[in-house]
Amino acid sequence: MGFNRFTVTVDGKRLALLALVAAAAIWALGRLERPAERGGSSSSVDLQELLLDGVPFSKIGFRLRDVRVRFLDNPERRPVATLARRGRALAAWNGGFFEPDFRPSGLLVQDGRTLSPMTERGGSGIWIVRGRRSSIAPRADYRATPAPDLAVQGGPILIEPGGRLGIRAGRGPTAARTAICVTRRETSVYVTWERITLHRLARVLKAQGCDAALNLDGGPSTCLYVRGRVGHEPAQPVRTVIALVAR
Repeated sequence: MGFNRFTVTVDGKRLALLALVAAAAIWALGRLERPAERGGSSSSVDLQELLLDGVPFSKIGFRLRDVRVRFLDNPERRPVATLARRGRALAAWNGGFFEPDFRPSGLLVQDGRTLSPMTERGGSGIWIVRGRRSSIAPRADYRATPAPDLAVQGGPILIEPGGRLGIRAGRGPTAARTAICVTRRETSVYVTWERITLHRLARVLKAQGCDAALNLDGGPSTCLYVRGRVGHEPAQPVRTVIALVAR
């Protein structure tokens, strides 16, 4: 009843005062919510569920101006979600290949420091992050200078730098897949748990406009984590997890 009487008798000055109070309350609410965002938000990554060439994919798109890419080492074979939460990751997925004794199979570089050397078994390509630039290079063309912020070996190269299809044979084994796609606009990760050939994966990524693309470890290692939204554990423990963290 008191509110009804107020609305009937309100004059122009009181209406202006009421508007100022409401605006201040909205501003204060925004200030209260901001500290929670300082630890990063999954809105920094763009998660899409897509059906491409009849195959379901999860796609994570991101820009290096918003996030940093880091390795989460997993010698104790912990669940990926556990590693991701401890590392305050916005998103995480399986990285390069590893040996039967659980050692990484190929090149791993972080903050200019080589964590694992390049090997022939590690794959034909390298995903490289320097500052806010992401690129994919053939193993033979990789240069350690200037020191990359992150580099991971994988393969095969699905889309050669410049956009040419890197897989020319249509047949081959099928498996769940994880791949890195680089365009001028962003870097993306494509993950599918459906068993497909590398040639089919390459054709899908070509159709998506990838300027270059690299296959990562897949099969039973395939996994994906997006904070508060997605959590798919691998069928087997993985040694190296790639994570996105807020800048």
